[in-house]
Amino acid sequence: MKSLRKKILPAAIGLYLAAALIGPVAASAAFGNITNQMITGLEGNGGEAIALPSGQNTTVETVAGNVIQSFLSVFGILFLGLMVYGGYKWMIAQGREEELKKAKDIIRSSIIGLAIALSAYAISLFVVARFYQAAGGT
Repeated sequence: MKSLRKKILPAAIGLYLAAALIGPVAASAAFGNITNQMITGLEGNGGEAIALPSGQNTTVETVAGNVIQSFLSVFGILFLGLMVYGGYKWMIAQGREEELKKAKDIIRSSIIGLAIALSAYAISLFVVARFYQAAGGT
């Protein structure tokens, strides 16, 4: 158990730091790289398009969609990495039952995590779409 903790904890910290570094970059890309530029007229905008200095029109929905897409990409990369790691552990188990059980647990947990993330996305998409329709959108 301790050896597993010694392997998982640094990996989790590394993933957390990577997400902390990727998050601001994704948000910056979503806003069209508006560093050191001033956005005027944000107060009382009422969800209308914001005129960015670069000439792009970005709505709140577009920015949120870009951020969600970035996080789903990170989840997909994590899922792929965990599946490869679990498959590798399965291959090097060489018939040892406890190693095989650990590999199966990693694969099972990664599939469950992906299912939870995709379900959360589907539920939030459904709820937001219903709110948008109730507010008079098409």
